[in-house]
Amino acid sequence: VPALRRRLRLERLLGRASLQLAALAAALELIPGAVFVVDRRGGVEHTNAAGRSLLDGDRAAVVADLAASAVAPSGAAPYAITRLESAGVTGLSLAVQQRPSPDLVARAQRAARRLGLTPRQSEVLALLAKGAANKTIAAALGCAPATVEIHVSAVLQRAQVDCRAALVAWFWTQ
Repeated sequence: VPALRRRLRLERLLGRASLQLAALAAALELIPGAVFVVDRRGGVEHTNAAGRSLLDGDRAAVVADLAASAVAPSGAAPYAITRLESAGVTGLSLAVQQRPSPDLVARAQRAARRLGLTPRQSEVLALLAKGAANKTIAAALGCAPATVEIHVSAVLQRAQVDCRAALVAWFWTQ
């Protein structure tokens, strides 16, 4: 009888685990963009259809972006990383792809054309418009904060404004 009880308890737990896995899969499919459940070594444990598509296209680039996102400041990385903490769950994180809004992209392209910005200055302007600090921009673009300062100064000069706040206001009202 004790062995039968253990077996029945184990079967109930397995049934709940498969239900939880199905619920996780359904929830991930509702999130627009790629979503990954990753272990502490960066291995992909689970993903949605968008994530599978990215992995099929260029797995090495996705893994590199996931690794970069784990150390980059929030908002500056390709993926937003959230640690999953629950009883029995250790070392797993949820990585959700961060996509710039279509309005932000369109405005950045329009501003770059109007001001005659270089591609890098355009990237800096888009991150400025999101409210990113120089250190965050530097981490996102893989350059030094001093380089970002040079780009910011050039964009300020081309937009003919005196400060970042005026530049951001100009960006969102152009």
